[in-house]
Amino acid sequence: MWITRYRRKILVKGVRNYLKIKLQEIRKHYPEWEYIEIGISSDHVHLHMIIPPKYAVSKVVETIKKNTSRSLREKF
Repeated sequence: MWITRYRRKILVKGVRNYLKIKLQEIRKHYPEWEYIEIGISSDHVHLHMIIPPKYAVSKVVETIKKNTSRSLREKF
């Protein structure tokens, strides 16, 4: 789970849909990562995944947050 800055409710319908698209694009670059469930609320994201042991959890989260954050800031 990760939260938006200051728990601002910015993940409204359009942003939520765009975030799901970006998450799938990240998976194209890392096909070994598997999303079990994606839950997006207005102020936080739940992501259940299966990742191979060769990836550190912290690096996976960093990669996902870095790429989605950059894309969302550029678009919105």
